[in-house]
Amino acid sequence: MWRGPVQPVIGHTSSNYRPHDATPDPRRLRAVRTWCYHFDVPARKLSIALEEPVLLAARQAAQRRGMSLSAWLNQASVNALAVEDGLVGVAEWEAEHGPPSADALAAADAVLDAASIGRGREHHAA
Repeated sequence: MWRGPVQPVIGHTSSNYRPHDATPDPRRLRAVRTWCYHFDVPARKLSIALEEPVLLAARQAAQRRGMSLSAWLNQASVNALAVEDGLVGVAEWEAEHGPPSADALAAADAVLDAASIGRGREHHAA
């Protein structure tokens, strides 16, 4: 399970890259400084494929926030991992205690609605 903001990763060149390294060698870590980070961040360069609409939307979102696409994708990954951690936590709790009752879910919805946190307008219209 992922448990932190950023895990150390291995910087590599084609001569020293071994994809199955479990423990990073500190001598092989390299820090990356870009205009979007205010500190050195150990980073691993990689290639990914995105569907065209996703890529265009991600570029626009990054530009709106004044970030590089890489920094925006990294932050989006951190956010997605936090959500995933929460879902795992809920599943673990439910495995031990059973699913929450309808009354407990309604009470939680009321708290979130009062704080303007929730599923959006479609939730309130239903």
